[in-house]
Order: sequence, then C-alpha cells, then structure tokens
Amino acid sequence: MLCAFFWYVAAFKDDSALLKHELAYVLGQMKNPHAHAVLKSVLATMDEDPMVRHEAAEALGAIGSLESIPILEEYLKDESDVVSQTCELAIEKIKYDNREDKEKLPERYDTRSWLISGSCNMASEHILYKS
Repeated sequence: MLCAFFWYVAAFKDDSALLKHELAYVLGQMKNPHAHAVLKSVLATMDEDPMVRHEAAEALGAIGSLESIPILEEYLKDESDVVSQTCELAIEKIKYDNREDKEKLPERYDTRSWLISGSCNMASEHILYKS
C-alpha cells in the first residue's frame, strides 16, 4: 500500500486535472495521514484547477485529522467558492468525527446543505446515525 501511495503522490505532476482530482479522492479514502503534506500543497497551489483543490480539501476532511483544521481555515475565503465551501464542510466533518459524544449529532447539521454541495459523506453518516 505504501508503494501505491508514493505513485499517487508522484502522479500529481501530471497535467490532467481529472486525474489529480481522482488522486486526491483516493488519498482521502485511504485515510493515510502521510497524505497531509501533498494535499496541503495541492490546496495551496492557486493556479491548480479548483476541482482539484476542492478534492484536496475534501480529502483532508475525509482523513479527519485535527491537524488539518488550520490548513483548511487558511482557504475559507478562497477566491473559488467551491474551494472555500469545501474547506468549511471539511472542517465541520473533522470536528464531527473527533467529537467527544459520538452518539449525539449536533442539531445545527442539515443534510440538505451537504447533498446540495455534493459532499455526501457527512449526510450519509447522519442517515446512519439517525434512529
């Protein structure tokens, strides 16, 4: 798995925004904290396609490490709405994943906003935990 991780990271040099988007997605799904550095770098590359930067932010949220919050906060006012909104959702997801009371869903969560934004991970958790 570690060898594959390094290939994914190296592939970010490719010109294809779609490939880099998928790479960021995979790194997030792997939940490998070693991906923080590369995802932070992708998010910070202002001339990168917003779709790729958005996916890097979402991947940081998927990994769920509290150390990603300051990185994501830097881009809450990004010129790209999709990037700034994804950073906001990623921060909320990290806080949710790391909350003390894992049984109780905070009342302010509204699954409709997650579904509209295209970030359904938290919405699916809400549906699974709602009983």
